[in-house]
This record gives sequence, C-alpha cells and structure tokens, in this order.
Amino acid sequence: MKKVKKLQAFLVAVLLAAASISSISSSAAFDLENLPEDVFVYDNWLYTSSLDDNSVTLIGVVDRTVTSVTVPAEINGIPVTDLVDGSVSYRKHLDFGSCYNLKEILVDEESEYFEVVDGVLVSKLFREVYAYPRACEKEVYTTPENVYTVDDIFDYCHNLKELTISETMSKNQNSSGTVTHCNSLEKITTMGVLSIVSFRNCPNLKEINLKAPEEPALVTAMRFTGLESLETLSVPENYEIYSTLLIQSCPELRELSLPCDVVGNAEVFVVGCDSLETLDLSEIDVKSPVQKGSLESIDYPDDYFKQAKLTVANCSKLKELKLMNFKECTITDCPELTSLSFDENVKFASVKLQSRNSGLQDLYFYSPNYSVGIIDSKYDYPNCDYSAQGLNSDYLALADMGVTIHCRRDDTDEQDMCERHNIPYVIIEDEIVPGDVGNDGELDILDVVMLNRVVVGVDKANPSKVLAGDLNGNGKLELTDSMAILRKLVGLDA
Repeated sequence: MKKVKKLQAFLVAVLLAAASISSISSSAAFDLENLPEDVFVYDNWLYTSSLDDNSVTLIGVVDRTVTSVTVPAEINGIPVTDLVDGSVSYRKHLDFGSCYNLKEILVDEESEYFEVVDGVLVSKLFREVYAYPRACEKEVYTTPENVYTVDDIFDYCHNLKELTISETMSKNQNSSGTVTHCNSLEKITTMGVLSIVSFRNCPNLKEINLKAPEEPALVTAMRFTGLESLETLSVPENYEIYSTLLIQSCPELRELSLPCDVVGNAEVFVVGCDSLETLDLSEIDVKSPVQKGSLESIDYPDDYFKQAKLTVANCSKLKELKLMNFKECTITDCPELTSLSFDENVKFASVKLQSRNSGLQDLYFYSPNYSVGIIDSKYDYPNCDYSAQGLNSDYLALADMGVTIHCRRDDTDEQDMCERHNIPYVIIEDEIVPGDVGNDGELDILDVVMLNRVVVGVDKANPSKVLAGDLNGNGKLELTDSMAILRKLVGLDA
C-alpha cells in the first residue's frame, strides 16, 4: 500500500512539474534574479514543490561547474520525488547534461525515491537510469543489471573508453542505446537487443559488438554516424529494422556486413563512407509487417507492404554494389562504381542511378523485374519523343555510359532492349563456372564450404550462389550439389 501511494505521489508530481517547466527559460543558465514564482533555490538546486501531494521536483543545478552533487531526500520536510530538466519545454529526466565537470552523483541515504548504482543515478520505483556523470573518471564501464534505458545518458563522457550495455537493460521494450560525442570511446558492446541503437559522433570508436539475437528481434532504428575511426561494422542476423538503418560519415569503414532484415517501408542509407569498396546487400530480406485490424480481412499481394528504400551516396571508392529486393534504390556520387547487380527475389523495383557514376561498366540483372532510371537532365527532358522511335531514354543513357548488361538467358525482354539501344550484353549463365559458389573463377574446397553454410542456414543464398551451385538444376542449393562439387574436385566428374 505504501508503494502504491509513492507511485501516485510521483505521477501527480510529474504533471505539476511539467506545468512549471514550461515557464522556465531554455537558455544555457537560469536567471536567478528572475525566476518564476513557483521555482525556488535550495543549496545548489532549483526546485518546484506541490503542497497538494507533498512532493518536490528538482529541475536544475545552480552552479553547473561543480564536480559533485548530492540529491537530497527532502527539502523543508517535503520528499524529493522527481528530477526533471527545467531547461527544455518537454519532459526529460534531469541528466546534468550541462555539468561537464561533474565527476560523481550522490544521493542522501534517507531518500525513498533515488539511489546510486555503480555510479549512475537510478529511480528506485521504476529502475530507470537518470544520469551518468559527464566527467566520471572511469575508462571502462558496464551498465548495472536490473536497470533500464540508456537514452542520452552517455553524452560527452570524454574519459570513457569502453562501454558495455548489460543484457537486463536491453530487455526493456523501450530500451534505447544512445551514445554520442564521447571523444575517447573506442569500444561498445551490447549484451542484448536495444529497441533503438544510436552511436554518433564518437571520433575514436573502432569496435562495435552487437549481440546476435537467437530469435528475430524487432528494432526501431539503428544509426551509426560520425564514427571517423570505425573500419568494420556488422549488424547480425535476426535483427529486424522497421524504421531506419543509417550508416553515415564513417570515412574509414572498409567492411560492412548486413545480414539483418528490414521490415515494411524501412529506409536504409549508406552515405559518406569513402573507404568502402564493396557493398553486398543481397543477403538482406525485406519482410512484410504484421497486419492488424481491418487489414487482416483484405487479400493483399505478398509484397504489398514491402516498400523498403535504399540510398547509397558519396561513397567515393565504392566499386561493387549488390542489391537485394528494395522497392526503390537511389545511387548517387559514387564515381568509381564499376559493377552493379540486382537480386532476383522481387516482383518489381526501380533504381535511380546518376549518370555521373561514370565508372560504371557492368550491370547484372538476375531478375527481369527491375527498372533502371538514369538521373541526367540530358535524358530527363529530351528534345524529342524517344518512345515514338521505340527507344528508352534511360537505356540511351546507359549506352552513352558504356555499360555492359549481364542478364539471364530467359530474360529476352532485356536482350531486346539492349539490341535496340546498341548496348552490349552477356548471358549470365555463360559466365559462371559450374560449382564456383565463391565466384572467384576457380573451383576449390571453399566453394563446398560456402554452399554447405547456405544449406545448414548459416548464410543466405543469393542469386549468383544459386546459379553457380545448383548443379542438379532444381533451383535451390542442397547437399547433393555439394557432393557434385566434391566429385568434380577429385576428378570423378568433368
């Protein structure tokens, strides 16, 4: 009963504090000479109080240069029940974001609402983390067990070099892992799946280890931006991203592995990764979101909700790009791109390609269901009606770019378009060495290993692997195909 009363008092205090906060300036410091009538000063704290529910809410620190603060249990006999940032107009925990010299946060041992666990301020009632001191001297830190949310608490923590986010923190469905502007941070490890992953503007971050979930796990968004030292990044299987996957301004990124999945109309961005030479997205699946309510009674086609979009831009060294079944793809400012291939497992998709990707030499059409649009004013607004001549402006642009198109033997429409526009084309089946699953031009034991990994479900099959490894011709990879490759290797079969 006592805990219920505490909870009621806390919720009422939140509402009353919100009304007071809206009247406080959002400037960097509070004007102590002109505080609102309902804001008071106690020791180094600004606070509001409510006599109705007998509660105090701390809303700011007077001297933000301090190295230590102590959260009081009460002020004038009234318990401190909440900490809310009074410098912003929306509700936000007081995380001491402007106290850049803060080395420690303490709590009066008589407090019934707050405590310090492993150096972080925690709500006793909700087990939420409120704040981590910006100038904490720890270089290696693991978040405590049995607490939740890390949203914005690791911000400008310049002494932190290694951060591990615990599994229990990740179990909360609203857990958000936001880590920003930590200049010394070199390594992040997550021990569970966070609903939002956002690692930004950490210039020395070299290693990111994301926990691989055993079951499919839905994630709202993943953002990796401004990570100037990051060289490799992998988003493991079973992550299902249904809003945004953003990899931006990672100039040293050389290896990017994305065997994860995207859901519905999610958007994927790979932008400003100047060291990336190969980008293989062929293992990503686009999944339909769970249909609810009235949608369940409508017989939609399988890919109706699969509207995922991809943008690849400003990757100056990108040479090879393999696409999966995105509904729309935009590729711009990749001047060294020479090879572009499309997945076969989609009914229709469009690709917008800038003609100034002038290095493009080869287009691989594993599917007849892609349309390629060239972004070029010369062809976007022609002086003549190309269609009246049986021509297509995009294919005229491809011809000008000197592209060779590689298509399936049964894709006669593509072959006809190439012939009408004087574009050289090659039949993909004629280029493939039977059994060369690795597509390196040679048949060896590694091809057997790669095929077996697909068969047992460790890796996903992409079109080129299927075409090369499907020796029995049934359209899929099986152990019989693996045995056939072995027979070729030992000379039993030609």
